[in-house]
Amino acid sequence: MLDWCIIIRNERLFEQRTVVDLYLTRHNKCNLEMNNEEWSLLEKVVNVLDPFNSASKQMCRTDEPISIQFPIARALTADIHAIGDPDLQQMRDSILRLLEEKFNVE
Repeated sequence: MLDWCIIIRNERLFEQRTVVDLYLTRHNKCNLEMNNEEWSLLEKVVNVLDPFNSASKQMCRTDEPISIQFPIARALTADIHAIGDPDLQQMRDSILRLLEEKFNVE
């Protein structure tokens, strides 16, 4: 569904924010530092994508019937519809469009 390696790395990056900032400062990589607004956005993105991790694991299980995919997609769609943060509007709309195309849910 999505590249979970990227999501996990971003989640881990967010968890290690202080260490990352310290490393970048010590090694004169200040131009790579993320500001507070970027860290905040990263946290929001990780939270939005988190439900997709468990949904993907469940959908990809070999013992799950294909019929389970549609209820999971409907639940994800409801979760994504509930996102009201203006910073995530474009992401929200893109995810909804993809879910609606793939699973014909609204």
